[in-house]
Amino acid sequence: MKIKLQPSQIKIIIVWMLLLVVGGTAFYFFYYNSQADELSRTEQKLEIEKQREKALKQAKNEQEEMDEITMDDLLVQLPEGLDEEAFVQSIERAAKRRKIVVGEYIFEEPTAIFEDKEIIQQVVTLNGQANSTRAIEQFIQQLESEERIIQVSRMTYQEQDADDIGFQAEVIIYGTGKLVNREDG
Repeated sequence: MKIKLQPSQIKIIIVWMLLLVVGGTAFYFFYYNSQADELSRTEQKLEIEKQREKALKQAKNEQEEMDEITMDDLLVQLPEGLDEEAFVQSIERAAKRRKIVVGEYIFEEPTAIFEDKEIIQQVVTLNGQANSTRAIEQFIQQLESEERIIQVSRMTYQEQDADDIGFQAEVIIYGTGKLVNREDG
């Protein structure tokens, strides 16, 4: 039993097959391909968001570690009391290395900054002479890199002549202990 198709039936089958191929191709290019591209873009966005989340978690963990370390480690670096003599000695050592002359130390009254942790601070104004601004900068960097916490809060220069530069630095030193009223003893 052989089935014989008429030429008009063959043409109809070919037309239907062509329509099926054209329809499938149109479906692929207009719908499926755009959906696949959208899926790809969404996956890329998801990957970027995962990387951001990972970076934020890492930064948060590092910040938490820093927060845990900060107060205890800083307290270890603070001397008992303000230890003004040791501060002056460290200034003199740093000044000697940089060939700077610190002529005057003005110590202000100490103040308590964290009474519950018994942390006190004192502002000290240094007046001195140097032969270059670079020497002053290196002097300040050396002070700030000391084991003891020293903060330079203000710095002014004044060129007096070619080889002589006057400077004034406002330095804050920190210590632990209770604030002692100097009038009482």
